[in-house]
Amino acid sequence: MATDNSEVPRRDRRKSVRGYASKLFKESSVSAVSSIVSTGNVRRKVFRVVVFLLFTAGFLYQCIKFLLYVLQYPTVVNIELDRPDKYLSPAYTICNANGIKRSKFCSKYPDSCMSPDEEFCDMYPFSCLENDTKIPRDDARTALKTFEEILELGHDLKDLVLGMSPESFDGPFPRINEEERIISSCYSLHQRIDSSLDAVYKEKQMFSDFTNDEFYLDPEENETFFVNSRAGIMFAVHSPFEAVNPFQQGNFLKPGYLYRFTIEMVEEQLLPYPYKTDCLNYTEMWLKANKSGPRSQEVIMSDPPEDFESLENELKSCLEKCKDDCTRMKFSYKVQESYLTQHMMQDSFDNPSRLIKVKIYFDDSEVLKIHYKPQYQEVEAFSYIGGFIGIWLGVSLVQVADVFESCFLIVRYFFKKGNVKLINIKSTDQDAQMTTETNNNPPLQRQRSVRNYASKLFKESSVSAVAAIVSTGNVPRKVFRVLVFVSFTAGFLYQCIKFLCYVMQYPTIINIEMNKPDKYLAPAYTFCNANGIKRSQFCAAYPNNCVEADEELCTAYPHYCRGNNTKVPDISNLNVSLTTKAILELGHKGDDMLVGKGKLVGPLPRANEEEFHIASCFALNDRVDNSLEPKYMTRKIIKFNDAAEFVFDLKKMKCFTQIRNLVYCFRYILHLKP
Repeated sequence: MATDNSEVPRRDRRKSVRGYASKLFKESSVSAVSSIVSTGNVRRKVFRVVVFLLFTAGFLYQCIKFLLYVLQYPTVVNIELDRPDKYLSPAYTICNANGIKRSKFCSKYPDSCMSPDEEFCDMYPFSCLENDTKIPRDDARTALKTFEEILELGHDLKDLVLGMSPESFDGPFPRINEEERIISSCYSLHQRIDSSLDAVYKEKQMFSDFTNDEFYLDPEENETFFVNSRAGIMFAVHSPFEAVNPFQQGNFLKPGYLYRFTIEMVEEQLLPYPYKTDCLNYTEMWLKANKSGPRSQEVIMSDPPEDFESLENELKSCLEKCKDDCTRMKFSYKVQESYLTQHMMQDSFDNPSRLIKVKIYFDDSEVLKIHYKPQYQEVEAFSYIGGFIGIWLGVSLVQVADVFESCFLIVRYFFKKGNVKLINIKSTDQDAQMTTETNNNPPLQRQRSVRNYASKLFKESSVSAVAAIVSTGNVPRKVFRVLVFVSFTAGFLYQCIKFLCYVMQYPTIINIEMNKPDKYLAPAYTFCNANGIKRSQFCAAYPNNCVEADEELCTAYPHYCRGNNTKVPDISNLNVSLTTKAILELGHKGDDMLVGKGKLVGPLPRANEEEFHIASCFALNDRVDNSLEPKYMTRKIIKFNDAAEFVFDLKKMKCFTQIRNLVYCFRYILHLKP
């Protein structure tokens, strides 16, 4: 009997907890939970419980997988084109390709040099321009022991770069030519490696594009260390915060040529740790260090190491600490090479035909920006998790908080000691007391009527969270639900405002796809005779400004005197003012230059800034400001590559001033891959 009496309170306690839990879950704003509790059929209740547990497991699995992916900090790449009013100017690194200046070496090491013979001077005339010429012996390189000696014997900046202040350049510093196994003295302009100076920026002018840079370089052909080497300049365009080796990343410039560099800029913005790009903001570090220290990862490579044995031990630690710069500018370029003429050089230069002219163009002034951004912002992460909850459980975050609150109250009720009054009894007593007070107080009765009406409306609300709050009789629980609802409403408004602010920035995306159409738009081709004015037409129109070519001229330039057309412009008497229209009339005709290609658009005036003249140009397939339909290329069934083929006849293209012999005829084939 004693045992039976002890089991009765336990059974009553279990029933009490079960009843309390049922009451809580019936009031839950989660319809799935309340429907399970309200179901009287046991089989149906078991089925709903199993479905709810399976879907909860599915939600947790998908949510955990998503969070694990988010914690990897994935990134996306945004690409945009920008036309800024100013942008970072590139740096230029210049080296003489031959490294050591022969006269300096032979002056310091006379025993390692010798006098050339007549046969040698006939083979290499540029090496014997002076009477006291000395040339290195075959084993002369062994006399050089240190970097300091090589830099001391290198080409001087004042002889290498003409017409510019030496104070603007940094150097000399050594750069290795791995192919010839020599070290050359190099100089840089606008370089800001380990420097306290601010970077140089290009700014747009009011009536023009960005200012262009111009260099006049002297390769000093008569100072080549190895006489069988080609004289030239190694020229590199790069970021001012990077140290480059022009022998690896530059262009070889030949004497007697003009080089036009068209600069294209790409700006990369990386993300710091914990993202995979793991960059370091060197500019911020440089400013914090009072404008001292490295400006990029590449600064450690700017000078050769003094101790090669310790290099291997320190390399691993160095690579871990020296990360990529968070913002870096990359400069790519296209190079156009053409002959250098006497009109392109300044009169003050000696032997201008053997110099090198470099022109840097920024006309495009378009910057391609590549931004690495987090794939998931904090706003998006909450949106994805909310979507998972909605798909798997059909609930909101407010309802999830309601479930956790119910579970907490049940556990607390189970472990609470003593007699616990059920909430519904307490609520009934409170309602009875409030009813008595209301009947004795008419204003309070009116307030009670409005409150009851509002409660009735909210109980019928389609928003389950609001209905659950109003239906709750327990005051602490109602306060908790109100706080949860208000907090999550604030979260919704914050997320919504953040999203709308992002949308109001009008973001764009770039879709890139590969396509092989059956037909595609044909390009246009524009060509000009580089000499501008046709000599025979000029001399026919202005005979007083032309003279007969003498024997010396015809011997030097035999192609200039072919046939009876031997009249040449008198350079000393070219005081003729020509309008653009007159220049086009005196220019080369398109039918004379291009053989059998149909109707051409032109002549079109195009200025040659280097020689200060205008040339007549012609275009094929040009549709600028005309009513013709564009031309399309059609894919062939068997032949998949169309080719645009041009044959230019240079026999009819008489030069205005003959500087170099011209090839009679050449063929240019441009392959177009559809």
